[in-house]
Amino acid sequence: MNRCCVAADAGLEDAAMKAVEWETSRIHELDLTSTELTGDCLMDILCRMPGFTYLALGYCEFFTDKVDQ
Repeated sequence: MNRCCVAADAGLEDAAMKAVEWETSRIHELDLTSTELTGDCLMDILCRMPGFTYLALGYCEFFTDKVDQ
């Protein structure tokens, strides 16, 4: 069973997202469309999600290919 977190247009802040214990989450899919999280925050989140399989980032100005590498 895939578990997803849809946070599109949610006004999330880097500090709050980094404070989450992603290592223990069961989230496999993450939708951060239209958020203003920084690339540093995305790297922090994605590197700590053990079951991560899908990321939606439509309309995110701060996403670069550096995060995707």
